[in-house]
Amino acid sequence: SIGPVDSVLRELLEKSPPSYPEVFQRVGKTVTMPVLLRELRAVLSAYTSGDSEIYDIIASWPVPIYLTTNFDDQIQTSLASVGEAYISYGNGAEHMALLNDRLNGAVMKLHGDLRSNAGLVLTTDQYESIAVGPEFEYWRKRMEAILQMRPMVIIGHSLSDPNIKHVLEIAKHASGVQRPICWIADDSNESLARQYPNHYRLSYLGYAK
Repeated sequence: SIGPVDSVLRELLEKSPPSYPEVFQRVGKTVTMPVLLRELRAVLSAYTSGDSEIYDIIASWPVPIYLTTNFDDQIQTSLASVGEAYISYGNGAEHMALLNDRLNGAVMKLHGDLRSNAGLVLTTDQYESIAVGPEFEYWRKRMEAILQMRPMVIIGHSLSDPNIKHVLEIAKHASGVQRPICWIADDSNESLARQYPNHYRLSYLGYAK
């Protein structure tokens, strides 16, 4: 509980979709970011064995590089359970520079992780920075380059998720026939399902919830 701000946070969480970045922005300013990150680290831990069927399925695919916006280590945990050793990288300039057409066995945390505020993409200000800020220009250039080098499959994001738009804007300029981008998502939002292939130049594969 953080007092009078509670009602505002409740309204943000009850929106559709919930405005988590704005919630984190407000809470971070109230309790400080180190306290917020400490609490989130305790909550966003990896699943236990048997609770992560979708991760186990993804870990069995022949994927050389996983690009994740998640903060936990579930992908690495699931890969290890099937005997695959992948190295985890952050989203700093040094690590993003490793993204090329020869890299294999890597998990890139595109939004950073909860151990540090450096490179973290969690709040509204941080989402704005990664979309257009000069401090993330290296990130946008490297993402565009890798999308031109390799095919990509997007999974785990809803079509209505506003927090993936910065990746899609890059995809719109980088995708093509030789390097397609496929988005697997539920098809409950028919208007977006019709709009996205044309607007973002990606192939959409829908499924019923």
